[in-house]
Amino acid sequence: MPRSTASLRQIGLVPVPQRPADRDPLVAYLHALSPASRRAQAEALQVIASVATRGACAAETVPWEHWRAHHTEAVTGWLGRKYRPATVERHLGALRGVLRQAWCLRLMDAAAYYRAAALPGPDGRPQRALGQGELRALLSACGADPGPAGRRDAALVWLLFRSGLRGSEVVGLDAADVDPRRRLLALAGGSAEVSPRRVLLSPAAWASLSAWLPLRAAAEPALLQLVEDGAVRAQRLSRRHLSQLIRSRAAAAGLQRPAVLAAYSPPPRRIPTAQAPPAATASTAGRR
Repeated sequence: MPRSTASLRQIGLVPVPQRPADRDPLVAYLHALSPASRRAQAEALQVIASVATRGACAAETVPWEHWRAHHTEAVTGWLGRKYRPATVERHLGALRGVLRQAWCLRLMDAAAYYRAAALPGPDGRPQRALGQGELRALLSACGADPGPAGRRDAALVWLLFRSGLRGSEVVGLDAADVDPRRRLLALAGGSAEVSPRRVLLSPAAWASLSAWLPLRAAAEPALLQLVEDGAVRAQRLSRRHLSQLIRSRAAAAGLQRPAVLAAYSPPPRRIPTAQAPPAATASTAGRR
């Protein structure tokens, strides 16, 4: 073991007792994978757990919510010395996946998650978390709109900024992906941008989504739909719509739009550095 891993065990990474499956980020992450991927990624996390704690923890007993950026840095260095780049990336993908579930389960705050997972933002720099004050301001701006767009956008804010979903995942959601009884979203995956998994919504996020659901057009399977001139249209939102909506709500909330967009859910990997979409033109001003 390299010397750099000696410090990992000294900062909170000591075994934790078994916890309920619905509060275990490791179980949540592995459960969303196919059987073949589950075996490979479970093995990767066992390697990471052993390195990070010098053998004190198995993956099942690591307190993943206590994982921080310096842990990722040290483990990445160790993996890079031992494995080929593709294998390193697979191991780090497993680490990011379990940390993402720790965030979704509200075991880990967004700022710690983004730093520990070392996710890039739209300009290639580390992502920052949307602050509580900014979140409240955005939700207040949505609440000031009494029409269906206000309810839809409140749900959108929760999905983008507090549920760990990428923009591509949000626009790909269908109403059939919602499990009201368990307060879950099922992401089917099937592309380079979206990995299959289940996301547990917080009570506040679920309340906001529930307020929108009765208003959507039943003829369109999409969960989030276009609202034009105060009326819901049977049309799925696009990624372009998301950026326009967030810009508009940020302006109404008195927030700096670049700062809010910097906290936007991370873009899919393998996509070149994105440029901020242009502001809505006069021809799209009626579409919300």
